[in-house]
Amino acid sequence: MRSTTYLSYEVFAEVLDHCQAEYPLEACGILLGTSAPPQTMVTEIIRAKNIKRSSVRYEIEPSTLQRSYFTAEMKGLEVVGIYHSHPDIPSEPSEYDAEHAFPEQIYLIISLRVKTREEVTAWRWSSQKNKFLRENLVVHR
Repeated sequence: MRSTTYLSYEVFAEVLDHCQAEYPLEACGILLGTSAPPQTMVTEIIRAKNIKRSSVRYEIEPSTLQRSYFTAEMKGLEVVGIYHSHPDIPSEPSEYDAEHAFPEQIYLIISLRVKTREEVTAWRWSSQKNKFLRENLVVHR
């Protein structure tokens, strides 16, 4: 049975806006919320700078990642995952994504084609299975 990731339409729109603004480069950011498997609730994001400035790779600025853990703790939340875009390619994790995945984190991947949302998928890196597992994704009002 798949786990489920929930996010509000407002959070979803903010992620999409960030990805469209960075196109044709990969956008990236941090997902904050709560996680009680099999459910993860994303309640806000922190936009990050892709220091690779690439259309096929991303790397979050270390200070932003560090600050996100502090922000989450101050708000009683957790860093539950990462989002990033895949400009002009499918929203499936790449080999690079797998090599750099944090254990048990959600990866929200947004596929864009000429700035238009093509597909959005959610994945969780399973340390036990050493691969990404597809999540159900629910966007709600």
